[in-house]
Amino acid sequence: MNSTSTSNISYTEEEINSYLDQLSYESRHRYLPAIIFVSILGLIGFVGNTLVLIVYYKLFKPKASRSFILCVAFFDLATNVIAIPNEIIELSFRYSFPTEGLCVFINFMRNSTAYGSTLSLALICIERYNKICRPLKRQIETRTARKLVIACVTSTIILGIPTIFQFKVNVVETDHFGILGRVCEPSGDLKDSILPFIHSFVQLISCILFETLFIVLYSLIGFTIYKQRKFRQQFQLNAVVETPKGMTPATGRKNVIKRHKTTFMLMIITATYVLSFLPVIILNTVDTALQFKETLNGAKFISYIIFVRLFYINAAVNPIVFGFMDERVRDGLMDLFKIKHK
Repeated sequence: MNSTSTSNISYTEEEINSYLDQLSYESRHRYLPAIIFVSILGLIGFVGNTLVLIVYYKLFKPKASRSFILCVAFFDLATNVIAIPNEIIELSFRYSFPTEGLCVFINFMRNSTAYGSTLSLALICIERYNKICRPLKRQIETRTARKLVIACVTSTIILGIPTIFQFKVNVVETDHFGILGRVCEPSGDLKDSILPFIHSFVQLISCILFETLFIVLYSLIGFTIYKQRKFRQQFQLNAVVETPKGMTPATGRKNVIKRHKTTFMLMIITATYVLSFLPVIILNTVDTALQFKETLNGAKFISYIIFVRLFYINAAVNPIVFGFMDERVRDGLMDLFKIKHK
């Protein structure tokens, strides 16, 4: 039987594996609140985003906003079925992590899906701005939207590449002298360097820039919608834009209201993204610089491990917002499950 011997201390392979499993069990118990939290979000998001993808793909006409919403739902679903399950594996096997390839893949997917959500929401924001604030200008065509979605997916893969070189399975000492654990974390060569901080800081600046873009454009959109409503009330018009040939004023008004509802729904989704991502990135950047996580215990530690995973809320909340705020999605779900309208 294989054994490890260090300074007259000898352990069999079975004893080593048993001890590492015990450490992982204790760690799993410590991380249990976070495991339960992300599991619930993953389940809700999986069901919700699957339904959103089906309804939007089957029942909605091809156009730019549909393509971008499908892109958001795709990245959210990838978060639910790939990133979150792998997150649970990482939390469950802290000292006996299976393979280095899985460690790299987990962190690559975690970062890539986050980048994908950001870029998708940026595309939606720009499309809404053009639709509401510049209705007479050239709009994003369906073919162009599909190309932008492909560019978005490609960009997320490229942006996730640095993570491949940042994480690995490190060998760490345990309380039993001579027994070494396998932990998925930043590479030992980089852990004590400034590179992890630079990476976190770049993520923080990128997040702030994108969220500034969202705030500015949606503020302009909100102001434009306010002016349009005031204009209609003042002159008792049915629509802001000129009614096209073959369309009644009532139809034109209905289209404007539908467009505004869609915009408001997407504003809420973007606001959820801002509130769930920015605090997490700030906290991760501070922790990378100060290394305060290891000093936490008890309720503070539990609060921390849940807080840094709040960004998973975004992938679970988005389909709920689609379902509650878009009557067409609700009707599509009723048709999908053959539920009769009352």
